[in-house]
Amino acid sequence: VVRAKWRNSDTFFALKTFNNDKITLKEVVNEKKAKKKYLLVLEYADNDTLKTYLNEKFNELNWNDKYQLSFQLASAVTFLHENDIIHRDLHADNVLVHQKKIKLADFGLSKKIAKASSNNTSKICGIIPFVDPKSLSDQDYKLNEKSDVYSVGVLMWQISSGNQPFSDLNYDEGLMLYIINGNREEIKDDTPINYSNLYTECWKYEPDERPNMQEVVLILKSIVFPDQHLEILGINGGPNTNDGSNMNDDNQDINDDSNISDNSDINDELDINDFSDNMIKNIGSLQGQASIQSGIMSLESNQSSSSIQTNSSDSSFDIINDSFVDKLIAFIIKKHDKGYNFDQIQQLIDQITLKCNQIINDLISWLTKNQDKSSYIWLFGLFYYYGIGIEENDNKAFESFSKAAENNCSIAQIYLAKCYEDGYGTEEDKNLAFNWYQKAAKNKSIVGQFYLGYCYEFNIGTENNENKFIELYKNAANNGNTTAKLYLANCYRLGKGIDKNESKAFEYYKILAEKNFTDAQYQLGNCYYYGVGIEIDKVQAFNWYKKAANNGSIIAKCILEQNYNKKTNTKKNRSIEIKIHKTMYFEGLRQVGINNYNGVGTKQNYKKAFYYFQKAAEGSYKIAQFDLGSCYEDGIGVKKNNRKAFQLYQKSAEQGYLDSQFSLGYCYDFGIGTEVNKVKAFELYKIAAENGNEMAQYNLGICYESGIGVEKDEIKAIYWYNKAAENGNKIALYNLGNCYKSGIGVEKDEIKAFKYYEKSAEQGYLNAQCSLGHCYDFGIGTEVNKVRALELYKEAAEKGHTTAQNNLGTCYKNGKDTERDLNKAIY
Repeated sequence: VVRAKWRNSDTFFALKTFNNDKITLKEVVNEKKAKKKYLLVLEYADNDTLKTYLNEKFNELNWNDKYQLSFQLASAVTFLHENDIIHRDLHADNVLVHQKKIKLADFGLSKKIAKASSNNTSKICGIIPFVDPKSLSDQDYKLNEKSDVYSVGVLMWQISSGNQPFSDLNYDEGLMLYIINGNREEIKDDTPINYSNLYTECWKYEPDERPNMQEVVLILKSIVFPDQHLEILGINGGPNTNDGSNMNDDNQDINDDSNISDNSDINDELDINDFSDNMIKNIGSLQGQASIQSGIMSLESNQSSSSIQTNSSDSSFDIINDSFVDKLIAFIIKKHDKGYNFDQIQQLIDQITLKCNQIINDLISWLTKNQDKSSYIWLFGLFYYYGIGIEENDNKAFESFSKAAENNCSIAQIYLAKCYEDGYGTEEDKNLAFNWYQKAAKNKSIVGQFYLGYCYEFNIGTENNENKFIELYKNAANNGNTTAKLYLANCYRLGKGIDKNESKAFEYYKILAEKNFTDAQYQLGNCYYYGVGIEIDKVQAFNWYKKAANNGSIIAKCILEQNYNKKTNTKKNRSIEIKIHKTMYFEGLRQVGINNYNGVGTKQNYKKAFYYFQKAAEGSYKIAQFDLGSCYEDGIGVKKNNRKAFQLYQKSAEQGYLDSQFSLGYCYDFGIGTEVNKVKAFELYKIAAENGNEMAQYNLGICYESGIGVEKDEIKAIYWYNKAAENGNKIALYNLGNCYKSGIGVEKDEIKAFKYYEKSAEQGYLNAQCSLGHCYDFGIGTEVNKVRALELYKEAAEKGHTTAQNNLGTCYKNGKDTERDLNKAIY
């Protein structure tokens, strides 16, 4: 197979030779005379095989990406089966990936089902894990459709894990017997149970117990396009049954308790049949056939023919016009207005791409030639922003958003604000972020109203303006923005910016939870567990925690394990020894990265450190995922990318790694790679703190002391500061000193305050050194000692502590217990 460029074009193809025998030529060319030499002209896959793609890109894949790969694979195999073809040779080297799209290849063993003959196990040693085990034990068994189902099940496991199946074992007769005896790969810890249940059904030994491919597609479709998240492009097999009677009343007063039983549906409110129907009619026939599209070119005459007739790519290009693109843009904006955040929009576009499998490249081509509208400029930037169909490029995304925003495109103003907020493609500038969110809101953007309120609540580029965020959240909520409703519920529960009303908070959580809003589900569980706005009911709490956990909530999963001793997923432990072996292997790679990072035994090399962290993380090794996330967050060995950092922390946290749970909380606390969410930050700090993470314990103390994401509770703040201090946290020791000095959560005790400052200062904490100097300076908890005070001020001042510098200047100015020196005072 070689890569070739079509003459007078920029299009690449793959050229593949095949046996020039009569049987092959008769099947492929359908000619009587076959004296010419032929090549197959195939679509070129720029991401190589699925195996290579997973090796190189696995750490960049979220579960939505994995679902889509599996759904595309299953859909392609289903298309074959519907045309009476079985592949019989499905494995990760025979599946190609082109711009995140699955392409089936190497139909060398494919046969018409009616003519399927005996198995061919003489050359299967290299692909044993993918082969129907029934054929390994029964020489008379004929490979069939259910054999492909088995292979798909194994490939689904590989997509979920990023690993070659049974990579720790030799591919020989011993592995054959091992599989025949019922052994399968173990389910990865972070695998959603509905996904693992599906592939374990596929790889059952008895073919009759396996689902058919149509059933696999339907189940994957329900996972990829769940009703509770979105309904796109008629995916549920019929028109949207919502007639508008349940839509949120724009004039509803959210202050009126009588209207709390909001009937809006976060999944509907969007009749997109006009957008989807015509498109699906036009591209439906392109969907399946394009995945096996090929041509055969005679080298002598340069004439092309095809053994499988397909529509040309121009057909899908013709579908893309102003009307199509305008409806797509309106659809995305509508979802944003209804409460989708930036990550959910990425998933949405991925799913649209999946449904419209063959047109994404043509859409990008169309956009490159049609940049006359600001909304088209924004959409083009969106593909660069999310790396969909083209490589992610922060600079080009920022440029497109800037140009469109300047032309008063409100959705572009939102994305430009996000770029400034995150420092994506530009320098971080919270003030400019606020300004652009404000412009979008003034342009009557509903999502702009939410994000402007979000800025006011969390002081992003502005000071809290007399609880103006409540008014903006209400406006957005009254216009149907569900995220605004969730933030409002949090405000009612905590009494933040509005009178505390736990009953109202409970009702909002309940409304959203019943519509499968995951964050509301675990909050409703909290309400039942702690009796917030409702009587305590541990059974109901468990049910809602479980629903949230099944929908992917890390917080709910941890709560179930801590409060109910329940695991949300099960795994089959084939061998503890094998698991230990894998852990040792990946830890070995990680240690090489650590040595390069710290320059231990080798020259310090951040790029090499990043490389080894990445290789270890490819095995879903949670500690390496955390290390890799830290590299992305700090821009060490790789370009800084907070979104990727957040995603890696999330993957690691899902596996229970405490440092990642803390870091994920920190991301939510300060909006690193995601939106600020103080409530989620608090919950994650609490989970990590209760499991002994000292930084989480300290941050949890801060939350309780200041009422961040939770009701203010100074006694609990003292408790967690003490826990962190016991674990050696120098900042917690300093905060305990402040609490004892001012009587916060404890009886005022200046002697204890002095001792805590002293312990913290001994660990080099500058704030504590300055405060300890102040104690010596004025005799707080100790005798006055101006000389010692001067020493401490000087030590902290020389390290850049501004308060210490000011205090030191005062000492030199006044000349008390030191030589008066105005020059030093000014310095």
